[in-house]
Amino acid sequence: MSVAEKLPERYLITGKAESEEHFFKRLEQALQSGIKLFQYRAPELSREEYLQRAHRVVSLAHNYGAKVLLNGDPAWVSQVGADGVHLNGGRLSDYVVGSLEMREIGIISASCHNRKELEMAAQVPVSFALLSAVLPTQTHPDRAPLGWDKFSELVSSCTVPVYALGGVTSEHIQQAKQLGGQGVAAITAFWVQDKETLL
Repeated sequence: MSVAEKLPERYLITGKAESEEHFFKRLEQALQSGIKLFQYRAPELSREEYLQRAHRVVSLAHNYGAKVLLNGDPAWVSQVGADGVHLNGGRLSDYVVGSLEMREIGIISASCHNRKELEMAAQVPVSFALLSAVLPTQTHPDRAPLGWDKFSELVSSCTVPVYALGGVTSEHIQQAKQLGGQGVAAITAFWVQDKETLL
């Protein structure tokens, strides 16, 4: 079975929550909805807070048969028993120039925004890449989106599976796949926003 055949069509990136308990309620709801692969992202936390919470994140995910990628130092993966690591632009560049040790990390993903970054990701090689922003987003309203035509063009020459990220929802999964993508990645679309549903 190829890497792409093992990957789901939905990839969650965790968002913020009002408290730690709200965070885990939202995460559990996402897992109950069928999320099988996600990136634990929490830039608002200190290193110590992130790692402390990561142990619980991994345990909960594994209870649902889901896999977790850490958005952080690759060395943390073995510390908390996660399934892999997500490389942001800086970490991707560091790896390409040889300053990261990536042996036995597991699943590796990378953030990409253009052809050069996709080529760098393929050079690693990563398990899959996230290409953004495909559509306009609330978080980066001033950033010009790639659009589906450019997404298709970039994906067609990429040698690793690619998820569409940025302004996409579950309704865009088939479109992304028809254009050569693996599916869609999102925070907002897969992360419960309504506090009333958490009570």
